[in-house]
Amino acid sequence: MSDDKEVQEGVVLRGYSEEELSPEKLLNHSQNIRRQVTAEMTRNGIPTSEDDLKLLMGVLRDMDHTSIQSQKVDVDRDGIENDRAAQEIVKKLSMVNPYGLRVEPGQEVDRIPEPDPSEIPSLTFSEEEKEQGLSNSRSKDFLEEMEGPSEDNE
Repeated sequence: MSDDKEVQEGVVLRGYSEEELSPEKLLNHSQNIRRQVTAEMTRNGIPTSEDDLKLLMGVLRDMDHTSIQSQKVDVDRDGIENDRAAQEIVKKLSMVNPYGLRVEPGQEVDRIPEPDPSEIPSLTFSEEEKEQGLSNSRSKDFLEEMEGPSEDNE
């Protein structure tokens, strides 16, 4: 688009056919026209006539709407970039099997490594430690203990 930002009557887009203009170029051009209309209409302050006020408010509303939509597009674009980055992370993680060996998708691990027995410490547990977490009670017994006897038992 031309560096000349002046709007000339009867000339919509100087030097470009409709096929050459991308949606972004068209948007920039129409935003430029809106800015110039706004600047011209407010050159001597806020207009006082009802028609001029309606026109100015419409132009400003369009400018606001376009700005908000541009921000939404930027947020969407950032979301797409984040999704791509997440896909790359998942792809790389999928190449790692649970045993830490890297394999390409579709390949199988030749052998599963086994730990060296000398690296595993020998542990002994007391009877109390072995019984931790074990319970002979039933859920009904537990509920009675917490809430009192149920009506079913009375």
